[in-house]
Amino acid sequence: MLALGPSHVFHFYREPTDMRKGFDGLCGLVRSGMKRAPFSSEVFVFINRRRTYITFLVWDRSGWVLSAILNLGRSVGERILFCGRLRACGL
Repeated sequence: MLALGPSHVFHFYREPTDMRKGFDGLCGLVRSGMKRAPFSSEVFVFINRRRTYITFLVWDRSGWVLSAILNLGRSVGERILFCGRLRACGL
């Protein structure tokens, strides 16, 4: 289970993301597109072109956590709210 709270820093990748990407592909986007270190404890957020799928990537002491919320049914767009700080990357 992925438990996120106010102690986490969130980085939202604003470009559409291919949701078939795994850990390696998303880490590449974190390094090249966001200019961040993927092995930090920060949470990286990706969304597909139609804005109906969302994926969270975070590293914890036991390894990678990849959590996908699939088929939201409607566009989540810019209405994503987090308890932590949100930083938009990949402008």
